[in-house]
Amino acid sequence: GAPRRIDRLVLLREPERAWWVLDYKLAGDPQNDAVLRAQLADYRRAVAALVPGEVVHAAFITGAGQLVIAEGS
Repeated sequence: GAPRRIDRLVLLREPERAWWVLDYKLAGDPQNDAVLRAQLADYRRAVAALVPGEVVHAAFITGAGQLVIAEGS
């Protein structure tokens, strides 16, 4: 497919070790857009493939600064 770019990839070590794939969106409700949800899920799967056995979460960060955790994260 086409090259894509993850906005932010964060490794938290406490309280539990987990990776976070963060996607910045100006839209107030990115979780309601099927295309954006699919894109974020693709990012999450790509990171999970690179760090097998580790916890990988995904979330949007809206223009208003809200953290919207993706389903399954």
